[in-house]
Amino acid sequence: MNAAAPTALVAPGQEWEARWTTPAVAAMDAMPPTVALAAYVYVAGPLSADPDSYSVPLAGSLEGRRSAAVGGAYRVLVRPDQTTGALWVEAVNYRLPQR
Repeated sequence: MNAAAPTALVAPGQEWEARWTTPAVAAMDAMPPTVALAAYVYVAGPLSADPDSYSVPLAGSLEGRRSAAVGGAYRVLVRPDQTTGALWVEAVNYRLPQR
């Protein structure tokens, strides 16, 4: 008996439900309030509405995850789950400027 492939529950144009992991919440708690608010608004708004347009896919050990920029200095690591419609926020980190 072959197992059926998971059915995608998130239709094009449908928003994802952002769900925050414990490490991501801890990172937000450690940020200045204005930065944490900006990251939250970004995740709850455009990133949840269309993660494919507002983030880039990652490869290697992070395959299946996506990275999105919040302003110029912070990155959000998310993992979209097609079967549940959850957009798991796994990390929010400061990114050193490129030189």
